Amino acid sequence: MIKVAGTDITNWFDNKTKEPRTFINENGEVENYIPCGKYLHLDSKNDPLTIPWWKNQELFIGKLTKKSQFVRIINTLSDTEDKLEVPREETID
Repeated sequence: MIKVAGTDITNWFDNKTKEPRTFINENGEVENYIPCGKYLHLDSKNDPLTIPWWKNQELFIGKLTKKSQFVRIINTLSDTEDKLEVPREETID
């Protein structure tokens, strides 16, 4: 998880069920889609005392934007420029 911290990993989960994506391996068995290796709570579906982190509402920190835009930030002292991708719903405030 540290490798992907701060990145969008929604492609690891099914859009409809919100559960980790699965696939059929070469032996015809269902396996979890784990592009960066196993992660916390992946095998705890049968443990009723454990809420997987992707279902825990307390860990949700925001929603993905429907449409993003780029903003140019120009430092006039050093004459450098950066581009930031920000959600359109955000305001300068």
